[in-house]
Amino acid sequence: MNKLILSLILFFAISIASFASTKDSVSYTAGYANDVYYSMSTGVVKTIPRATWDIAFGTSNMSSSIIINDGSGVELYTYPTSDTSGWNSFDTTGYSSWTAMYNSEISWEEGAFSQNASGHPDYGWANYNSVTHNLVGDSLFLIKTINGDFKKLWIISKQSAANIYTYRFADVDGSNDTTVVFDVNAYTSKNFVYYSLDTRQILDRDPDTDSWDILFTKYVGAQPQGGFYPVTGVLSNNNVEVATATLIDTSLVNWSDYTMTDNKANIGWDWKSFNMSTFTYEVADSQAYFVQDIFGDVYKLIFTGFVGSSNGNVYFTKSLLSNVGINNITKTNEFAVYPNPAENYIQLDFTGNTLSNASVTLYDLSGKMVFTKAIHDSSERLNLSEFNSGFYLLQIQNNAQIYTQSLIIK
Repeated sequence: MNKLILSLILFFAISIASFASTKDSVSYTAGYANDVYYSMSTGVVKTIPRATWDIAFGTSNMSSSIIINDGSGVELYTYPTSDTSGWNSFDTTGYSSWTAMYNSEISWEEGAFSQNASGHPDYGWANYNSVTHNLVGDSLFLIKTINGDFKKLWIISKQSAANIYTYRFADVDGSNDTTVVFDVNAYTSKNFVYYSLDTRQILDRDPDTDSWDILFTKYVGAQPQGGFYPVTGVLSNNNVEVATATLIDTSLVNWSDYTMTDNKANIGWDWKSFNMSTFTYEVADSQAYFVQDIFGDVYKLIFTGFVGSSNGNVYFTKSLLSNVGINNITKTNEFAVYPNPAENYIQLDFTGNTLSNASVTLYDLSGKMVFTKAIHDSSERLNLSEFNSGFYLLQIQNNAQIYTQSLIIK
């Protein structure tokens, strides 16, 4: 069977599979207590209790993002009376009139602590030092923790190159004064690393950034009538894009007619509404979301049911519309793969090429990743004996170059 015929068979096989809808569900559990990280290709990645942390720090050394757990009742206010020189005289009189600050619904990089930012070099909680390239805290904050305690808080600095935060917090009266020097380098495979001000514990909650696409969670969202209110909804990971199609026939709609953006709350919370007559939730029956996942695959997501706080169950269907590499099956001189068709193994040959951050990934017909491995040697033999016979897509990445080709396992 020549490669052209093989590619056509694979194309049509995946195209047919793409129209099949899969029913799935997740659960926030009773009272919406859990966060659920979800992959469009593999399903639930991780379920974890939400009400364990107060603040979280972006792990990239280029990030200035510090978010709060507003979905679990954490409140944040900028101290309006003084800059950091007012630490010892911190006074909460009249705090109820201070403006509460929330995480952005647009970007994970715009956490609650950044809401007063005016643009570089002012990042809201800090100013950028052009000599050291560090962020130097210039503001004090009042924070209400998930336990309902009020504390004063000062993000003293971030050493950007070293990726180290220093912050200080205490009870409003100055007792229990604590300074933390926090090296976040151990957590850079994740978006954030978390901290409890009540227990003084670092919390490793996130799955790896490249393992999930959307997050079922509770957060504070802007309301159409004005103001902010805690909502239960869905947020997107970095590098995931979403488009919304409303008032359409969900069986006929074409995803290519819509523009995708990376706003993290594109799916959001308003795919459901509460019926005051029946005291049940209803989901929109003519609304679909197109989700381009972290691998570039496009899925159609349609919500079909939402139970509410009794058990937190969410029901939906998803269907793969565009599979990675369908329009990018290429021949290349950068590597060789043989034999193809294969039985128990394939050999990868990169002879004559420099390897940098190289990896090999295997996808089945549904677009699900079934195998991935880093490649360090110019000749690599991969064991295929545990995989079922059938058509697969083999993706080779070497530095910034990505190559995709079809593979048959006999």
